[in-house]
Amino acid sequence: MNELSKNQSSATVEPAQPAVPNPQPPAPNPQPTLCRRRLLKALGATGGTLAASMLLPEKWENPLIEVGYLPAHAQVSGFIIFDLARDRVEPIVPCLNNGDEGQQYQVTLHYESSFGDVLPGSIVDHSFEFSNGLSGSFERVMEAENFEGDGFSGTITYFVCTAFGSAGNDSVMTTVVLTTTAGRHSNQLSVTTSRPVDALGANFFEG
Repeated sequence: MNELSKNQSSATVEPAQPAVPNPQPPAPNPQPTLCRRRLLKALGATGGTLAASMLLPEKWENPLIEVGYLPAHAQVSGFIIFDLARDRVEPIVPCLNNGDEGQQYQVTLHYESSFGDVLPGSIVDHSFEFSNGLSGSFERVMEAENFEGDGFSGTITYFVCTAFGSAGNDSVMTTVVLTTTAGRHSNQLSVTTSRPVDALGANFFEG
């Protein structure tokens, strides 16, 4: 046997090692979602022998609650008026009241009622007070043409004739209360209107 044969016979052959893939991190163990209802069902299914501590989550989630608020009058009565406005009609519309000349104003208010009884035949109690102390009031029955909406919510619009009289009278405060066809009374709203520079009328009135 020659020297090359001796070396070949004495060599140790190492077996090939299989390729080892890179180890992957273990997937996170998802936490089961548990609610009170599922807990009670589980306890009931086991006759109450299952320890509740094994099922209870570490922290209960607070429920999401949305809360809305109504004005105090609406909370008590279920009927409210809001957003009272009083604007002079433009272009100017002259009007007569008791033979004296004034200008026409549009009064607008919004309403909401859980009873659905804000209907034609409802009454607006309209009172006024000028800055010089003159005051008065009148009632106005609302007809179908005064309404935009239904018995539960909408807008009421009506017109008044106002004369500011002498230049020393600076403003008029208007106050309204709405009474429904069922006799329910709304809250009271007021709005103040300044005297326009081109006001008409020798006397003070609104009607």
